Amino acid sequence: MQELEKFKVIGTDNYNRESVPDIILLDSGTMEECLKFEEDYIKQHTRGEHYFSAYYPFVVPLDEKLWRGMEEFL
Repeated sequence: MQELEKFKVIGTDNYNRESVPDIILLDSGTMEECLKFEEDYIKQHTRGEHYFSAYYPFVVPLDEKLWRGMEEFL
């Protein structure tokens, strides 16, 4: 039986500030699970046409390196 490729959902700064590190929103899942999580996260943080979270979710490969914010510069 072939193992499904795993992904994770990360949150990146919604204001694109380099000083803010990425966070993990969902540690591990299939592409389908991650896309569902991403969709639900966006719905939970949207009122009308306005998105109001400091982080925006992205589905990335499990081995993707997260941005560490200011730590990247030190």
